[in-house]
Amino acid sequence: MQQKQQDDSQKAPLGEGNIRVNKPLGKRIEEDVEIIAVEAQEEVAAASKPWYQTRKWGFILLAADAILLALFALLATWVVYHPVSQIDIMITRDFQANRSPWLLTIMSAVSYMGNVAVLSVGLIALAAVLFWIARPAFGSHHDRGSYCDERHFKCCD
Repeated sequence: MQQKQQDDSQKAPLGEGNIRVNKPLGKRIEEDVEIIAVEAQEEVAAASKPWYQTRKWGFILLAADAILLALFALLATWVVYHPVSQIDIMITRDFQANRSPWLLTIMSAVSYMGNVAVLSVGLIALAAVLFWIARPAFGSHHDRGSYCDERHFKCCD
């Protein structure tokens, strides 16, 4: 398709500033917009994944999350029964021996976020609002209704 466009554009005479003069500007813009729209629809159709592939990856991610949750629960249980280990003592002594200002600032900021309930709730609310605003970017194109074509979907809203 692009080769045909290039051949057609090479045949048209050049006007002032290398602008093709065989068609009015409005007509050329309209044709270019149509071409771009068709190409965009083709790209969206090629990029869309079937529902069963999306569902498969959803189950894989859900299984990975379940495994991580189980490992975290095992680690938490181990920490309850073994609260202090040699490595913890070694790391704590190293931090106490090397007091750098940037590390103190970072540790104070992290601790402050967890100790002030209003700040914690505010940060959680801010994250929820940001995810709510960005939700169309995370959904599938069929959920947003931006592209619905009978050739690709049996049921369109």
